[in-house]
Amino acid sequence: MSPVVFLGERSPIAEPRRLEIGLPGLLALAHRTDDALPAELRPTSWNEAESGAGIAGRDLADLLAEGEEALRSRGALDADGAVVPSIAADLVELAGNPRRVRLSLAGRGEALLAYLWAGADLAGSLVRHGSRCTLSLLDTRALGDEVATLLPDPVPVADRQPLAVPLETLSVVAADGEAAVPFGEARDLSSEVLQRLRRWDSSVQAVLHVAISSDDGVGVPRALVAFLAADGWWAATPTTAPAGADGEQWVRLQPTDRSGVLADVASLMTEAWT
Repeated sequence: MSPVVFLGERSPIAEPRRLEIGLPGLLALAHRTDDALPAELRPTSWNEAESGAGIAGRDLADLLAEGEEALRSRGALDADGAVVPSIAADLVELAGNPRRVRLSLAGRGEALLAYLWAGADLAGSLVRHGSRCTLSLLDTRALGDEVATLLPDPVPVADRQPLAVPLETLSVVAADGEAAVPFGEARDLSSEVLQRLRRWDSSVQAVLHVAISSDDGVGVPRALVAFLAADGWWAATPTTAPAGADGEQWVRLQPTDRSGVLADVASLMTEAWT
């Protein structure tokens, strides 16, 4: 049975169950589960464990002990020190469920990375946002709302106008993990378009990347890129190149809002999973 994704207000069967574990807890969880977590979700020093490295100058053994205590105090470990079944099952799905979403929002003051999965009845997520780490289990029908909690909801500035530009001018600013990086000189653009593009580029605060795996787990993932700027959200979609630009890929930057971004994500989920 394919999961159903809803957006908007409604009462799910049950409220999401959340567990805040912090970076030390995440490090300990990775240790307890033999690195079953997606690699990029783990604290970076985990790959340096054999050399005894720590996070921010702290001893790795101390961090693991702190993380173990955090997991115990939050009920994530049983009396024997094993990960409790509900969390173990959540991690198994995060690592192997074919219906997965990877979402990152990175830029000025933003460092969010999330993995979400969807089953027929249950869904789950693991979110790293700065030093916070949150594990969640939820009703699959609330998956759209779960994505919404991850995205800022600024009030968009009125009267914004769309802008079409060559894809290559966005290749740096849209790089996963970076934002608001000067794109350099754009070729063959009018001075008006170039000025608009430079103003837009300087206003970008973060870049959203969403990748949704195919239902069979082997197809090409559906992907979405959007930009969070000082004046609100902007969607980026392929568009027809103007005359004389044959062979170039062009992108249309379209003003939108959080609900528009969420609708695009829901549409990709439907394409990938039905």
